[in-house]
Amino acid sequence: MNRLSLFLAAGALAVSAVSPPTHAHGQSSSRLQLDLVEAVPRTLTLSLGLLDLQHLVDLDGNRDGQLTWGEISASEQRILDLVTASLSLRDGTGACNLSTNDKATSLTTLEDSPALRVVLQVDCPPALETDRLRLGYQLFFDDDPTHRALVTV
Repeated sequence: MNRLSLFLAAGALAVSAVSPPTHAHGQSSSRLQLDLVEAVPRTLTLSLGLLDLQHLVDLDGNRDGQLTWGEISASEQRILDLVTASLSLRDGTGACNLSTNDKATSLTTLEDSPALRVVLQVDCPPALETDRLRLGYQLFFDDDPTHRALVTV
């Protein structure tokens, strides 16, 4: 091996040693939709890729590489806890309360991949300033700093 080949091989090894972990699937993304009724927030719907969720919550209970609705349902409370802890909706007067009901989750697709839809009920202070709403979202950014969240209002 000549010196240039040795240098390039050493450089490639050094880059791979310091590179952040990557995911085998495409770009990590989620979709958030805030539904307003008469300018007041009522629901916040998230679509979260199952592969992204698998990095945060061990969804594959039997470790067979296949996710079933039963396995996802068994992790539902942990998923809902993560989602509600990673979201905030507020205006200049205070924070809105985000809650779930017994039909909070269902399966959907996100960018042609299986995803989980989570619907949160939104209860905001009476003096809500809708022109000053701020949505905070932190769910996947610790695991994947390139994660993107697409928001629709």
